[in-house]
Amino acid sequence: MKNKKVLALGNFDAIHRGHRMLLEKARVIASSSGSKLLVCTFGDDFYANLGRPSREVFLLSERRKIFAGLGINELFIFDTSKEFFNKSKDEFLRYLMTFNPSAVVVGADYRFGKNASGSIYDLKTFFGTKNVRVEVADLLYEDGEKIATTLIKKLLTEGDIEKANGLLGFDYFLTGVVSKGRQVGSGMGIPTANIDIPFHKLPPKPGVYVSKIFVRSKVYPCVTNIGDHPTFDDGHFNVETHIFDFDEEIYGEEVTVTLIKRIRDIVKFDNKQQLVEQINKDVQFAKEVLQ
Repeated sequence: MKNKKVLALGNFDAIHRGHRMLLEKARVIASSSGSKLLVCTFGDDFYANLGRPSREVFLLSERRKIFAGLGINELFIFDTSKEFFNKSKDEFLRYLMTFNPSAVVVGADYRFGKNASGSIYDLKTFFGTKNVRVEVADLLYEDGEKIATTLIKKLLTEGDIEKANGLLGFDYFLTGVVSKGRQVGSGMGIPTANIDIPFHKLPPKPGVYVSKIFVRSKVYPCVTNIGDHPTFDDGHFNVETHIFDFDEEIYGEEVTVTLIKRIRDIVKFDNKQQLVEQINKDVQFAKEVLQ
C-alpha cells in the first residue's frame, strides 16, 4: 500500500483517554497494514470560526507535544474557513479521498460536513465502495458519564481539576511565556513567574493550585494563582506561579505549568501580611501534597 494513510479524524482538543483509545486503534491498523498514521485535527481558531465562544483545553502547540509523546508526529490541520465549514458531507468525503486512505478511524459520535449532517453510516456507505476500511472506536465512560471534551471543560471551569485530570489520563497544563509582572510578589519576599496565556486557551476556575512547572527541561514544585488580585484592587486576570527554592532569571522563556490540586478560592485580605501568611500556608500544603 504505497503512500497509503490511516486517517484518525477528530478535533482532539483534549486528547483525553477516549481520544487516546481511538488513536491507539488507528496506530495498530496503520502498523499492521504498512500505512502511515495521519491525525487530522483543527487549529486554535476552530470554535471561533464556528461562531462559538468556547476555548480549547489544549492549544495546537500543546497538542503537538502530547501527540509527540504518543509517538505521533504526522498531523494535518484542517482549514477552518467558512468555505471549508460549508462543505457538504459528500464534498468532505471526496476531499478525504485525496489523502489516499487505506482506513479511516473515528469515534462513535463523529459527525462531519455542513451542519454536522454526516454520520458514521455515511462514512461506511461511501468508503465501502472505495475499498477503504472504516473503524469506529467505542466511546469511553466513567461513573456513567461519557469521557468527552465538553465534560472536561465543565470540570475545569468548576475547579474540579483532580477529576478532570483523571479523565484526561494526565495532568492538565498551561504553556506560556514568562513576562515581567507587577513585581508585588518579589516585594513581599515571594517572587512569582507571570505567565502569559494565549486567548484561545481555556483556563480553569480562578483559584490557587498545587502545581509543578517545567523550566529548561527540569521540573520544580510550585503554587499557582490563576485569576485577579483583589487584595491590591487589581482586576487583571493572569497566571502567576511561585516556584519553590528557585531564583533563576526566566523572563521571555516558555514554561509549562501542570495543575494537580485546587487549594482555595482567591480572596481579598485586609493587608499584605495576611496575604503572605496565607501564601506560606498554601506553600506548606502544596509541599505535603507533592511529597
